[in-house]
Amino acid sequence: LPPTFPKEQFMVRSAGDAKVIYFITKSIKEELIDHGIQNRVTVINSGLKGFERCSIQEKSAKYRVNQEAIQYVVPYMTKRLILAEMDDFYACINDGFLKLDSFSESFQNSVKELSPGSFVVALKGYEKDVAKKMYLSMWRRPNCINCFVAKVEMEALTSKMRALGYVAKVQETEEGKDSSAAAS
Repeated sequence: LPPTFPKEQFMVRSAGDAKVIYFITKSIKEELIDHGIQNRVTVINSGLKGFERCSIQEKSAKYRVNQEAIQYVVPYMTKRLILAEMDDFYACINDGFLKLDSFSESFQNSVKELSPGSFVVALKGYEKDVAKKMYLSMWRRPNCINCFVAKVEMEALTSKMRALGYVAKVQETEEGKDSSAAAS
């Protein structure tokens, strides 16, 4: 991350090896945290999960980008950000281990250039539009990738893609079968 990354807006709830690193707004930091409010009251929630300790036993990365605050991290990412076409972005929105050979050759090559660990996939054309939040928190493994996005947000992302006019290839095939069955 570049020197312009607002690291002062990221905090942990306790000292030591934190499980979660939270993103807090500049106003929360300046008006509350800098004035020691956390020493006078118990802070339950103060921000969005920006990074989360990863329990996957790969020594390359201790934390992963969390989907919750991804739009605040992506503008500062330079190396572990992959731009994906609609088909590849859609294919990433799945549970479990996603084999690399199920993606386009250009996407596979981009993933293969990364060492194992956390990375972000951005929908091409929306990589600078943080308001649309067309980003996925992913994990690179030796022969596959994982999507670290909650099911409800996966559904929201596929809904946004449909609103943009995207029709999944599987849907196209099924719709074609329905049309030919109706014609017979």
